[in-house]
Amino acid sequence: MIKQLGAEFAKKILDYVIDEKEYNLYIISNIENQGFEEDYITYYGDVDNNGKLKGIMVKFFNIYTIYTKSECWDKEGFMSVLNEVELGMITGKESSVQELIGSGLNVEEYEGHYYATMRETKNKELNEQANSRGDKLEKITVDMVEEVVQLRESIPEFMQGSGKFCKILGEGILNGTARGYCIRESGKMVAFAQTSAENSQSAMITSVMTHLDYRKKGYASLCVERLCNELLQEGRGLCLYYVNINAGKIYRKIGFKEIGKWGIGRFIGNKKESKR
Repeated sequence: MIKQLGAEFAKKILDYVIDEKEYNLYIISNIENQGFEEDYITYYGDVDNNGKLKGIMVKFFNIYTIYTKSECWDKEGFMSVLNEVELGMITGKESSVQELIGSGLNVEEYEGHYYATMRETKNKELNEQANSRGDKLEKITVDMVEEVVQLRESIPEFMQGSGKFCKILGEGILNGTARGYCIRESGKMVAFAQTSAENSQSAMITSVMTHLDYRKKGYASLCVERLCNELLQEGRGLCLYYVNINAGKIYRKIGFKEIGKWGIGRFIGNKKESKR
């Protein structure tokens, strides 16, 4: 049975997801940093008669993250929630996302991404490069979010992303769950990378981008390396997902290792208003 979960379920949720914490850093971050009071976050659980969780889904703005590890969970119940709200994306461990799609969830676009993690960097050359070229890096502030959005909108790979990107990045910088670095050429922002869902144990590297005219200069790698160095020094691991094979080669060179797949289903042009 699907229930909307309150703060009394916080420990049960964390206990449920901790065995695969790398896949669940978004859920962990939501509970640790935003809790249950923010109106842009809602927690839904498949709860049996004994109060035991069989699945969890979290709404963050119009992005929904699903995680299950039971062979028998209420797919139809979760879909009934999704059919009544404004949808941007459904994300999560690929097996859970694909089970929803296989049960009839009608996504307009689907991508299966490689999912990788890093607990330490072994590439001294890249570390030295990040230090020697660090003067090109600029840390993102809230006042720079619009510039990031402009760069993002100029890159074809990001045109189908979340329409809430600007608000999510701004909120993340303000509440400490996101940080980012950029590189400029002649005053123009040309490369960017950020973290998201920072929590006590890990963070996601995301929105790694370079303007088409400034690629093959190592700018995006430099931004990622700075983020990785900072988080690793703080004792936290890194996660990221990617579909581009060439990007995967760069991430592996930095020190990331693939552990599985991450699913993303997009609902383009969904005009439903949330009933919540």
